[in-house]
Amino acid sequence: MPSIHEAATMQELTNRISSLKPDTQRLWGKMDVAQMLAHCVVGVEAAMSNEPVKRNIASYLFGGLAKKTIWSEKPFRKSLPTAPNFVITDSRVLEKEKQNLLQALARFTKEPASAFTERTHPFFGKMAARDWDMLMYRHIDHHLKQFGA
Repeated sequence: MPSIHEAATMQELTNRISSLKPDTQRLWGKMDVAQMLAHCVVGVEAAMSNEPVKRNIASYLFGGLAKKTIWSEKPFRKSLPTAPNFVITDSRVLEKEKQNLLQALARFTKEPASAFTERTHPFFGKMAARDWDMLMYRHIDHHLKQFGA
């Protein structure tokens, strides 16, 4: 499985992000291309946050089972529900959002693995550093595919 901490994987993501244009059309979903990048930034920033996480009852019941999808070879399902704080509806500037995402990923790769083992995902619960790494890659990959990149 790819790792964001590997230079080749980061180069692949950088190339795919750089290939996006203002007129790139989505293949599914509601976000435009700049909103999608901003949505990915929110995900990366949330992974690096030390803020306490609130979990709902569904996360306790199903989060552990759902966490297995992070390691699955199957693509993420299209149009899955999104937490309200991850929804981006305002207009964004594509080039700025490209830079924001690349900078967030650079910060993510500089975080020590030990920092991630102390963080809880709001749905999946406790995750190892490699789980966070894989989730970041799979989430960004999913959305880049949403726009054919």
